[in-house]
Amino acid sequence: MDHAAAGHLDLARIRRFDGFGGLSPGDGYLFEPTSLDELRSVVLLAEELNVPITLRGSGRSYGDTSSPLESVTISLARMNRVLTWDKETGVIEAEGGATLEAIWQYVLQDGWWFNVVSGTMKPTLAGAVSTNIHGKNNLTHGTFAEHVEMVEIMLASGEVRQLVPSQPEFWAVHGGLGLLGIVTKVRFRLKKITSGNVRVVQRRVHSWADHFELFETFADADYSVSWVNGFTNGSGVFQAAWHGESSEPETLDLRHQIIEGKLAGLIHRDTAWKHLRRITNRPGMKLASALKSNAARISEGAPKVMSLVQYNFPLDYLPNWQRAYVPNGLLQFQAIVPTAHAENVFNELTRRWQSDKLEPYLVVLKKHRPDETWLRYLDHGYSLALDFRQTPRNAGALNNLYNEMAEVVLNAGGRFYFAKDGLLSPAQAQRSLGEAAIARFTALRDDWDPKRRFKTQLSCRIGLDECVQYARP
Repeated sequence: MDHAAAGHLDLARIRRFDGFGGLSPGDGYLFEPTSLDELRSVVLLAEELNVPITLRGSGRSYGDTSSPLESVTISLARMNRVLTWDKETGVIEAEGGATLEAIWQYVLQDGWWFNVVSGTMKPTLAGAVSTNIHGKNNLTHGTFAEHVEMVEIMLASGEVRQLVPSQPEFWAVHGGLGLLGIVTKVRFRLKKITSGNVRVVQRRVHSWADHFELFETFADADYSVSWVNGFTNGSGVFQAAWHGESSEPETLDLRHQIIEGKLAGLIHRDTAWKHLRRITNRPGMKLASALKSNAARISEGAPKVMSLVQYNFPLDYLPNWQRAYVPNGLLQFQAIVPTAHAENVFNELTRRWQSDKLEPYLVVLKKHRPDETWLRYLDHGYSLALDFRQTPRNAGALNNLYNEMAEVVLNAGGRFYFAKDGLLSPAQAQRSLGEAAIARFTALRDDWDPKRRFKTQLSCRIGLDECVQYARP
């Protein structure tokens, strides 16, 4: 590349990047290579100039997972090709910059779908690997890593390696937060389907105990998830869903899946966030939560049929919904708590946020099993994902609440998902990961990246790297 050959960083490349929540800004020199050779030249330029590298996917992590520190910022957005696709076996190989959206649009008409997918279709495959995404079927299908057959990675030296599940390092790269190298290719398995729809059963819930009971009652479901009203003591709505069993080829057409039209026939989806912004406050969300609970009373009878896209990607149903939180920001907190302690912990978290009048505007509950990655974040238990609106007025109190909730979770043996974290301290993050896991991961980094070329705001904040030039605003 021209700037790599010149041995300098052009100021015209500087861009401001942030997490999806809008609370982790950082500047970086943006490079968007189109080939392995171009990518390697950028990596070697960073080595020559002794500049850190931050890897950037679609920026869908809520916090600082991909926020740079005045670093070379590499985006794989232009390395996004599908390389091979076997419609008989459901195995696909694509470059790391391909998005989940591009993949489902490529394979659905052949009758295939993801084994595991996140609540948004926007992440890249490299991002899905680096954060080891999970979905509403984690209990039965595990994480994304469990369905990957090969991952290709470029190290800080420019060397390219291909890893398979039989190699221990494969499980370090998955969930490795982009700190071991650049994921350039991914080969993974999809699952065969005959319908582009799912059948959804909905139940109103009155307490935390009711949620847990329903997860057990519907243990045979393909997907299960609960929405919780943060302004109450655990009431909400539980959903279970199953793939359509009959052959419905017309539902595999992309036109059946694309979400179009207006909300309630009045508001364009692309501008709905502007209207949502009017109620993104404590009184507005308290009312909206109550209305959602009441609406569930009407829809908890007969099963509802939804398209795969509408059901699996609710975070894309309203484009740019996170803008409803501007000019301030969205802070997320996702804790995973062992089953034996989940009810007590969630009741205690509820008591604390209600006492401080800092109720989360969105609360989502899922059930999980452990994964095999080195920086494991899952366990046998339940996760609680919380959305908080941060403002200049409540930032201090919210920081204190976050810290208190983290201690409650950690004291119960819980863990945290770093793609949905923005405030954990180094001590808290390292208690979540465990000393043995950190030591093992650090030893591999010492081998693969001895100069710690790959860094992010997250790795500095949680103490995995020393970054004297980094200070959170």
